[in-house]
Amino acid sequence: MESAIAKQRKLPQWFLDEPFLLIGDEFYIKEFWMLHTTRAIGANAFGPIPVDKIEERGERRHGFQDDLLDLYVDVIRQMDEGFLDWMSEEHKRAVRQGRNSGGNSATERPARTRKKNPR
Repeated sequence: MESAIAKQRKLPQWFLDEPFLLIGDEFYIKEFWMLHTTRAIGANAFGPIPVDKIEERGERRHGFQDDLLDLYVDVIRQMDEGFLDWMSEEHKRAVRQGRNSGGNSATERPARTRKKNPR
């Protein structure tokens, strides 16, 4: 981005739309993505992050108790609700556009191909 700014080029929309992060936001973003791996994934759908996994991570990893643990759980659950709403909309958009709805563009990664052994 520094290069685009220096050359006075138009910045991409995704960069312009990026939210301003407050102190502490990065912590919750990292926590959300760590906990994202504990959710159930079914056919074309994600389940919510299990609350017991959120509580367990907050207690064991960070030593949160009482009000701090409640806040941690609430923030992660709010993030998860927003994520699940977004994923639902992405799925609907893919179906409307006739794309293969068997995968998920937000989480799919291209398959890696192995180079053949030169022997």
